[in-house]
Parts: sequence; structure tokens; C-alpha cells
Amino acid sequence: MDKTTQDGIWYHLTPAMDKYNVKTSREWIKKLITKVCQKQGVTRESLGIFAGARATMYFDGTWSNVRFDAIGDLAEKGTDIICRENAYSRSSYGAC
Repeated sequence: MDKTTQDGIWYHLTPAMDKYNVKTSREWIKKLITKVCQKQGVTRESLGIFAGARATMYFDGTWSNVRFDAIGDLAEKGTDIICRENAYSRSSYGAC
């Protein structure tokens, strides 16, 4: 299953919404995702919808998402990164 974010869902829906002249907001789509997940008794994570990057790093002309699974690659760039787990996160994906 491909991973995406709620914003990713918005971007994927935008061409169809434009084609059919559907007028709505990004926030409405996010609320709809939450409502549908609650009604169906599933989590966003179980559907492959994860929280977006909480941190980014700019180094040597390149932007990188800061995630626990990317620490090794980012460490090779020779800079320091301090990560902390969000205590309120319900996601097992891990925030950095």
C-alpha cells in the first residue's frame, strides 16, 4: 500500500473536482477523511494516510524530510539532528 497524507489526498482529488466543478476546501476534505474513518471504525494509518513531515532540513541546496527512518541518510550529510517523539501522536509511524 502506498503511503500518502491528507494533503496528498487533496492533491489527488483536485483534478476530478476541477473537472466536475466541485467547490470545496482542503480543510473540508480533511474533516471528511476523519469522519469517514470514524464511521467505518478504521484509522487513517490503516488506510496508508499518515501525518505529513513535521520537520524539514535544508542542507547543501536540498530540502529533506526529517524522519526516524531517514536518520542514517541525513547523518551522512554531516549535521546534527535532534528528534523527539510527539507524546500526543496516535500514529505508530513516528514523528521526528
